[in-house]
Amino acid sequence: MTVYAVIAGSCGSKKSDDITPVFPPSPEWRLSETVIRYAYGNNPLIKPGVTDSIITTYNPDKTFHTQEQFRGPRANSGATYYLYTALYDQQQVAKITYQHSKTGTPEIVNETRYVNHQLVRFFKPGLETTRYDSVVYENNKIVKVIHIDDPVSMSRKWEYAWEHDNLKEVKYYVYAPNEGWKDISVTRYDYTDIANMLKSAAPCFLLWGGAPDASTFSANALRSTTTFATDGKILYTYTLSYTLDENNLPATDSLWYTDAVAGTRQLYSVSRSKYIDLNKK
Repeated sequence: MTVYAVIAGSCGSKKSDDITPVFPPSPEWRLSETVIRYAYGNNPLIKPGVTDSIITTYNPDKTFHTQEQFRGPRANSGATYYLYTALYDQQQVAKITYQHSKTGTPEIVNETRYVNHQLVRFFKPGLETTRYDSVVYENNKIVKVIHIDDPVSMSRKWEYAWEHDNLKEVKYYVYAPNEGWKDISVTRYDYTDIANMLKSAAPCFLLWGGAPDASTFSANALRSTTTFATDGKILYTYTLSYTLDENNLPATDSLWYTDAVAGTRQLYSVSRSKYIDLNKK
């Protein structure tokens, strides 16, 4: 038997070893760390050179878990520490807590109520019917948040307009007891084609306290925001410019500020970000 016949015979009798290849999952990037260095000289609270550091962690199911903030000194305080934690019930955010020191006792920022898996109300403990934020949707997008307060003169309202998957406009109102809702300002948003790296944690940021920021639900990263007075005059503009890392993720963003008084664009802060691949074991 020739050598070729031996090879042919052994190949013909061998069982197929075709195996479906297993490829590693595509990266699923999440923001893990941001360092913000302030540069704007006219901020009465934060001096140029002050730095904040923010560290974000995630649960095994990839939901937002904590955000740890190390804030540099402000004019009215020294350096401060905050730890925000999201607590879940059946994969929905049930409450957000915060603490002012690593050994401090967590306090509840807001609790939540859902209808058909949509967040419809958030509130501080014990104030569900007297001091709360009510959320209204159209086509599964937030179109209105109404903050009911006691006294009623502290009530506020935000109306949101969307273009495709990006928030494009916010109208802000305050409540005057003898006049009803009074419009105060309009903010318009413009976007890059870069993916919004905050979107996965958007429900948590909505519950942070203060004005509810629905722009974190947008698909893309912000390019600019411009806020107008009721007479149409520009009050101020924030503009962002980005540099990308080797994974086409925003490595740095420079935030520029322009107000109606100065009229010239000034650097407000520079942020440097790092990311974690949640699919990497």
